[in-house]
Amino acid sequence: MNFMVKDVEGTEHGPLNEDTMIKWAEAGNINAETPMRNALMAQWKKASDFNFMKDVLARQDAEKEKEKTFMQKL
Repeated sequence: MNFMVKDVEGTEHGPLNEDTMIKWAEAGNINAETPMRNALMAQWKKASDFNFMKDVLARQDAEKEKEKTFMQKL
């Protein structure tokens, strides 16, 4: 299955396969709020709405949490 993704400027990229989407997320180019859609559908959703993205997005959250300072965690 292929997907489209919008960057912060609203430019659409794709169609991209699931593996590429995961690699983009690992590189920090996609986060949980990034607009994505199935390339065959018109409806945009958040990256976090797609099951295949959940693991990589959870790892992103864990990394962000580790990077927080003590005061930010409070």
